[in-house]
Amino acid sequence: QCSHHRDWTDSEKNLFREIGHRLGDGLSSLLFLRDLRESEERYRLMTEHAPEAILVMDLESGHFLDANDHAEQLFGMSREQLMQCGPQEISPPTQPDGSSSSEAAMSYILQAYEGESPVFEWICRNAQGEDIPCEVRLVRLPVGDDYRIRGSITDIRQRKRTENELRQAASVFDNSTEGIVITDARTNILRVNQAYSLITGYAPEEVVGKTANIL
Repeated sequence: QCSHHRDWTDSEKNLFREIGHRLGDGLSSLLFLRDLRESEERYRLMTEHAPEAILVMDLESGHFLDANDHAEQLFGMSREQLMQCGPQEISPPTQPDGSSSSEAAMSYILQAYEGESPVFEWICRNAQGEDIPCEVRLVRLPVGDDYRIRGSITDIRQRKRTENELRQAASVFDNSTEGIVITDARTNILRVNQAYSLITGYAPEEVVGKTANIL
């Protein structure tokens, strides 16, 4: 046990302060690297295990940094090939509304960078030149001091086919010269078309909700 009092010189005190600063800086760097690794691991897991196509874009280069298996399948390109691309290379020159794909993409990317989470329909183009209607969701990913944009891309071709079939069916229903009645499983009338009303003399409100036995 030391009971001897010692007066430290100014140079020794400065040395201790410097050592303390260096230890503090070193600890901060270690914590930063740990958080960075954890952040990168989280986004890697989200990318690899997502059920939809995922592309992660670097804002500085404008190129994709990562892609999952679903993205490879959707675009017909390997991960390495996708990492040589940006949004412009996987889109046609213009979108269906006539807007420039590159300008529209940048607008959505800026929204995500500012903290929004835009969801929008987008026409993508795969390596074979096929245009694919998709739904895209963008979010900002903080990784260390940098920001990346994560795009979740869902192929909505089947949805579009179903919507088109429903529109066609509605057009046939409304424009048919034959009376059409739509019922549920219990034969309750849900809807009748105009031709039905002309043929039977019943207005829709007179029959909707009643059973088909009145026919």
